[in-house]
Amino acid sequence: MDKILLDLRELGDGVSRRVLEGEAASLALGRDDYTLHSPLRIVLDVDKSEGEIMVTGEVTVPAQVECGRCACLFAEEVRGRLRARYIRTRGDAKPKCALSDDGVFEISRDERVLDLTDEVRETVCLALPIRALCSPECRGLCPTCGANLNEEACCCERRQGHPAWSALEKLKNGGRET
Repeated sequence: MDKILLDLRELGDGVSRRVLEGEAASLALGRDDYTLHSPLRIVLDVDKSEGEIMVTGEVTVPAQVECGRCACLFAEEVRGRLRARYIRTRGDAKPKCALSDDGVFEISRDERVLDLTDEVRETVCLALPIRALCSPECRGLCPTCGANLNEEACCCERRQGHPAWSALEKLKNGGRET
């Protein structure tokens, strides 16, 4: 698996812009409803100073997505905002560790390369909708026969209301089925 690396030796003090491209497979999201495609593109503004490095930017990756209603595949571009702050400390080099849950990390003052793979993965995961739709008007699948209602009308009898309420409906009608 490729890592997404930012070489700090290339950056001077102050703000620099960097564009990184990588393989989408390096993110390994572990979700079946999204298939990420390359290139993964990251546009970063890096503010480097003696005591800290502030990284902000946008992550963009094309994806093939399964609709949450009709299960059809469609193309979508996933975009997310990345923000991470790295505090430089004196002493022996130690692995990057989070100081808090808000994207602040501690790194050695001697660190030469930042591995942004975890931050980019988290950014993409947070940008994914819980349930993607091919269109806001998607009609989904027929719950009886499974027909895609965007492509065809089915002949299944449709009852109004949800079946979970049928017992209450029966009580309302004096014990008679509707």
